[in-house]
Amino acid sequence: MKVVLVITSLAAGGAERIIASLAKHWAEQGNEVTLITFDGDKPYYPVDSRVEFRQLDLESHSRPLTRAVSSTLRRVRALRAVLRSKQPDIVISFLGKINIITLLATRGLGMPVVVSERNNPDRQVFRPVWQRLRKTLYGLAECVVTPSQGVLDWFPEKIRKSGLVIPNPVDLPEQMPVRTPGPKAFIAVGRLVHQKGFDMLLAAFGKIAGDCPDWNLVIRGEGDRREEIEHLCDTLNLRDSVQLPGITEKPGQWVDEGEIFVLSSRYESFGNVLTEAMVAGLPIVAFDCPWGPGEILTADVDSILLPPEDVDALADAMLRLVRDVELRQRLGRAAQENVRRFERSQIMTHWDKLVSRLIDQPR
Repeated sequence: MKVVLVITSLAAGGAERIIASLAKHWAEQGNEVTLITFDGDKPYYPVDSRVEFRQLDLESHSRPLTRAVSSTLRRVRALRAVLRSKQPDIVISFLGKINIITLLATRGLGMPVVVSERNNPDRQVFRPVWQRLRKTLYGLAECVVTPSQGVLDWFPEKIRKSGLVIPNPVDLPEQMPVRTPGPKAFIAVGRLVHQKGFDMLLAAFGKIAGDCPDWNLVIRGEGDRREEIEHLCDTLNLRDSVQLPGITEKPGQWVDEGEIFVLSSRYESFGNVLTEAMVAGLPIVAFDCPWGPGEILTADVDSILLPPEDVDALADAMLRLVRDVELRQRLGRAAQENVRRFERSQIMTHWDKLVSRLIDQPR
C-alpha cells in the first residue's frame, strides 16, 4: 500500500514518537511510506531509511488573524499538492490542527483519511474557529483514532460510532531489565507547559524535601514555562535539589536518572512516559487525570494513583515511596508485567486491521 503520514514535526513528544514508529512499521512490511512534517528542523526521533521524509518547512502563525489564515492556507495548498503527486491509498494525520488541515487538503481527492486526536480535546483549548472546524470536519474522516477511551467518549455519537481506541505502543526488550537502585531522585518527564503540572509537583516536593534531604527532583523537558518553573524553585528554596536538564540526547535515556517516577499532569490523552517507566520497572505515583493514567495503571498494584491535582496527596505518596523500599520494588515488578499488553506488535496489529479495512471498503 501507499500511505502518507502527516504531523507538525518530529520534535520530542509522544505523538511524534508514535507516528515515527508507525512509519517504520509499515516500511518494514514493504509498503511505500511518506512521512510529512510542516517544520524544517532536525527530527528528534529517527526516521527509518525506507521512509520518504518530506519537510514542507512552513512556519505556523497565530497572530494577527490575517497572517494566521494565510499561513494555514499555505499549509493546506502545500499538503494538497504533495498528496496529488503521491496518490496514496490512505492518509493518516496526528494532532488537532494538523488533522483539520489534512481534512481540508484532501477534500475531493477521494482518499480515505484517518485523523488521530493525541491530546485531551476537553482541556486543550483552541481558538473558537479551530474548535468549530474540528466539530465540522472530523465527521468527514473515515475514522477518528484516540489512544484512550476517555478521549473518544468526548466526541459526539456520530464520530464515536466510527471511532477507534488504539493505545500507544511500547517497545519491550526480549527480557525485562532487573531494576537496580538508581539515584535518589524523583524523575518527571514532559514539556514545560501548564498541562504537565510541574508547578504542583514542585509544591509537593517542597512539602517533603526536609524529610528526605538526600533526594532530588529531576524534571526532563523543555517548554515556554521554564522561567516560571525556575522562579518557583527559587521561591520554594529548592534550587539546590531540583534539576532541569532539558530533553535527553536520545529518547528514553531518562529512565536511569531516578528511583521514582512521578506524573503530575492536569490532563493527558494517554501518557507515553507511564509505559516507558513501567518497562524500566520504576515505581510510579501519578494523578489519575483525564484521560489515560486510569486506563494504563492499576491503583495499588503497579502504581499509586491519586485524585487529580491533589498536591497534599502527591506529597504524601512521594514520601511514602521514599520510606518504603519494598513497596517500590513490588510496584516496579508489577508494572513490568502489566505493561506487556501495550507491546508494539500487538498494538500495530490494530492499526494494520484498520488500514486494511478502510482501503478495501468501497467509497
